[in-house]
Amino acid sequence: MISRSYKDAISALNTLQTNSQVLRTISNSKEDLNKQSLSQMVEWLHRIGYKIFSNFLYYIQF
Repeated sequence: MISRSYKDAISALNTLQTNSQVLRTISNSKEDLNKQSLSQMVEWLHRIGYKIFSNFLYYIQF
């Protein structure tokens, strides 16, 4: 059985990235992460049954 104590929860939380680490990673990236995130969102929408038309992405580009 998996141990689920307060100490285990704190240990798990301490393994997460901080917001500053995430922001630093994004700012150091040479890629446009917004474009990447759009394609990932479309993929997730398809997985849950929503259909997105390809010209829809044209209108929501940054």
